[in-house]
Parts: sequence; structure tokens; C-alpha cells
Amino acid sequence: AGVAIWNVAVDEAKSLGLSPGTPRFRSYSVRALINAMVGDAIRTSGEAVRAANPPSSSFIQENDLRLVRFSPEYEEMTRQLRAYLFENLYFSQEVGKLNKLSADRLEFLFQRFLERPDLLPQEYAARAERDGLHRSVADWIAGMTDDFAVCEWHRLR
Repeated sequence: AGVAIWNVAVDEAKSLGLSPGTPRFRSYSVRALINAMVGDAIRTSGEAVRAANPPSSSFIQENDLRLVRFSPEYEEMTRQLRAYLFENLYFSQEVGKLNKLSADRLEFLFQRFLERPDLLPQEYAARAERDGLHRSVADWIAGMTDDFAVCEWHRLR
């Protein structure tokens, strides 16, 4: 990718002899990316706090001081990364299809549990009497992991 901050992380992974395209390479590159961004934010913010030398946290709030930040270099690279992710990941067709599939499955689960409250765990069935069935079903689904929700969808369809 032509994203400077990602290239920094990839170069670090390559310097360790990791092979591009492998899961280990990708996970290390992501970790290196996060470490670089966090490290820059800590360094830059520390410098800003030392330079401002605020007498208190309320002084910072009252004067709307922006002390936690990236360096100008990382600010620009972060903007570039954000633009790339929005264009190529968050709003990509592939992700849109997966989001639609997930939403459809969640809607199915919600309707199924409304139609068949006896399928709810006892704790949630009991809560339905107190909080209402819609609330109880919503809470049950909201607490599911992705994998569990998919298993429930397969089980109940």
C-alpha cells in the first residue's frame, strides 16, 4: 500500500526476516504500526505537557489545551492511513456485503427469539417478564460473541 505509516511498520517486520503475506508478518506489522503510533503520541504529548507546564488539569480544561497529540509527521501519516482505510476497507464492497450479511443474521435472531422466547436462556426469559421481551432479546443478542451469534443463526434457521 502507498501509505507511509504502514510502510514503516512493514519495513520493521521485513527487517526481522518475516515473510510478507503470512499471518505472522501481518500481525507483527499491525503491532509495529500501533507501537509506532502510541510511541509517537506518548513522546509528543509528554513534550507538549512539559512545554505548557499547566498548574492543574482544570487549567488544561478551562483553556482548552490540546496536549495529547501526534507529532506533525505522524498526524499527517495518520490522516493518510485513515483516508486509505475509509476508502479501501470500511466502505469497500466486500465489507459492505459482510455487514449486510451480519445485519440480516442479527435481524433473524431477534425475530426468532421474539417468536420463540422459550429458546432464550432461563435468565433472559425471566428478565423478559420484568424488562419486556424486546429488551431481553436485544440484551441477549448484544452479549453474544460473533462466533456464538453465527452458531445460533445456524442452529435456529
